[in-house]
Amino acid sequence: MMMIFFFLLMLVALWALWRISSGGPMLEGRKAPSEDALEVLRRRYAAGEIDSSTYRQQARDLEV
Repeated sequence: MMMIFFFLLMLVALWALWRISSGGPMLEGRKAPSEDALEVLRRRYAAGEIDSSTYRQQARDLEV
């Protein structure tokens, strides 16, 4: 019984280390979406798709 418990504990520990090191959902949802959106906004502005006032307004909206 003790051996099964130890084996399960090791599996959970390995799973937790894998999730942390791979940047799983625990780490993804915090800053990545706003950084990605800002990067898209910067590219659109650099490509001339939007003007400076639109860029500034949308950048302010995204940083909230």
